[in-house]
Amino acid sequence: MQSAWQELQQELENPATTDQRRWQIGQQLAEMGDPRPGIGVKNGVPDMVWLPLAAGGEVTVIRTWHPESTGEEARVIHRQTFQVEPFYIAQYLVTHAQYQTFVAAEDGFDNVTWWQDIPTAYQRQPLSEQRTKLSNNPRDGLSWYQSVAFARWLNQRLTGLELPHPAGAGRFRVGDNAQIRLPAEWEWQWAAQNGAEARPYPWGEARPGYANTEESGLKQAVAVGMYPQGAAACGALDMAGNLMEWCANDKKNLEIVDVASPATKALRGGDWGYALDYASCTYCDDETPERMDFLNGCRLVVGSKLMEP
Repeated sequence: MQSAWQELQQELENPATTDQRRWQIGQQLAEMGDPRPGIGVKNGVPDMVWLPLAAGGEVTVIRTWHPESTGEEARVIHRQTFQVEPFYIAQYLVTHAQYQTFVAAEDGFDNVTWWQDIPTAYQRQPLSEQRTKLSNNPRDGLSWYQSVAFARWLNQRLTGLELPHPAGAGRFRVGDNAQIRLPAEWEWQWAAQNGAEARPYPWGEARPGYANTEESGLKQAVAVGMYPQGAAACGALDMAGNLMEWCANDKKNLEIVDVASPATKALRGGDWGYALDYASCTYCDDETPERMDFLNGCRLVVGSKLMEP
């Protein structure tokens, strides 16, 4: 299997490989039991690859109005600067296999612990059906509440996990000075744009063939990591295209991170259903936290405490 994966990997790393072929490779990997770290499950726990973001700094979160009719012009409608502390970000979106482990676990989805402070009507909110059921596809159709519940469960399962502090100042220890959670929007943008470099897209300038956006013509999500040429500088994949990614904060008031807040939550990264313009490092969408849309999924981080565990 290793040689077969190496051959497929070479295809993926060739920028000339078509979108259609990338979709097929994802299917082949699922059928053979995807060997990539960070995709599946080990010992009943999602196997995550955590990538360090060492250099903290200031990032400006920008809201850009995209024209919706002839004669309108793009314009900045909100600008706010945040201080970013060092953190780790998952290399991939949470996969179908990883989320299903949470659903199937005795202490998982049906445990009220992970739904505390979420409005009663949405506690243990029934899941939508996965649109593409391959194990290595990102879990689609997740609401913000369902994403938070998964992060809380994984935070508990990985309590005690130690990682070198990204800035070299000791260690991160989950359950002590670090937490597994959804990223704050400013963390997400910092990782996508390579910090102060402020790339327009995770890989640099806009160009086709670097992400699964509308231009691919696939009209569906594909297995995670099928566009290695589109990686962010930190190594995170699919930060543009495939699925939109939930962030921890409210969209209107970015400083609010509260599971009890019914306000719309920020979504970043674009998806397969919208054009590349909507997958830039600064474009932001939003949905109400109970909304289940097959264009939305989630990615996790390990960072300082931000959300209630």
